Amino acid sequence: MKNLILLRESKKLRQEDVAKMLGISRQAYCTYENDRHQAGYDTLIKLADFFEVSIDYLLGRTPSEFSLTASHAPEYEKIIESQSPERKKKLTEIIKILADMSDTQLENTLGFFGAAQSYNNIKKDKSIF
Repeated sequence: MKNLILLRESKKLRQEDVAKMLGISRQAYCTYENDRHQAGYDTLIKLADFFEVSIDYLLGRTPSEFSLTASHAPEYEKIIESQSPERKKKLTEIIKILADMSDTQLENTLGFFGAAQSYNNIKKDKSIF
């Protein structure tokens, strides 16, 4: 699980810190980072929750750490469920399109959405005009 190293280092943690959170030795945790042993189901859940990523990301099955996790799902479900049936369908289609994009395409799309949101905020602010 090479992604563990990236996640741990991004939080400026030592192996000892993560091992303590899991209730295991540093040596045991080190075997997960170096792919010498696979973490069990309960340990995978703890790691995914702690780092706020999906188990698929931990296992290298998805390229992005920002995959939808169980802890995020209720938030997104509430947003989608509060929409009209037509908007739900459109949002679902957009999510499918976004999920199929390459990382570069997704970054460009996020940039576009950010620029569009900024434009809308400026347009709504009557004091500027």
